Amino acid sequence: MILAAPQTKPTRGYIETNLLDHYNLIELAVQNGARLITFPEMSITGYEREK
Repeated sequence: MILAAPQTKPTRGYIETNLLDHYNLIELAVQNGARLITFPEMSITGYEREK
């Protein structure tokens, strides 16, 4: 089984843009035979914890 763990660089608060990036990464993973794709937690919203 081929697994994909794409790394994103989300923009905080730009959910639509972040989703488009996810869709593109999903398509790329599928084209390369991935059967399971995981993304970093909160990568769609771009949320980052306060330090």
